Amino acid sequence: MTLKEIADQTGVTTEGFRFYLHKWHKNLVLDHLGITDESQSPKDLRKARNRTKRTSLKYQDAINSIKQNPRSIAQVANEFNLQPESFRQYLHKYEPELISIVGMGQNEQGKRTMYRSEKKYKKAIELYQTTTEDLKSIATRLGLVYNSIGGYIRRNYPDAIIQHKKLIQEQKTTYKQ
Repeated sequence: MTLKEIADQTGVTTEGFRFYLHKWHKNLVLDHLGITDESQSPKDLRKARNRTKRTSLKYQDAINSIKQNPRSIAQVANEFNLQPESFRQYLHKYEPELISIVGMGQNEQGKRTMYRSEKKYKKAIELYQTTTEDLKSIATRLGLVYNSIGGYIRRNYPDAIIQHKKLIQEQKTTYKQ
């Protein structure tokens, strides 16, 4: 039960009940906040933002579902009737290893990209910026969709395109000589 529900049922004010708990039953408050060591507890418990048991239970089924079948966070949030942005924030804070599988992060250039896409296209990007081979043949060889990898590189790795063009120019100048 929430603090408010208990206060309503017992006929006391919510603030009075909260004060009573913080004063005389601090261990219950710390347990509810997910703080196991009392030495780690902040002085003002109202500002403590730890994972509560109730919140953990709320997201547990959705987290297990993502672990079994990785897919987008928004899709899972809709399946379990959760607020997508709140669920995403919870995952970033308490499940960083799961976010590294399904979420978004920043690449070397500071652009926000999907971790899955980054992993999927990494080899193609390396080949594209270090060889003169055209992107279509790289995509075919690696079993990727040409339009997909092409758009991804244009959006997130414009420096790879510049590097590839430099290699082609260098190759043309060496053939002319």
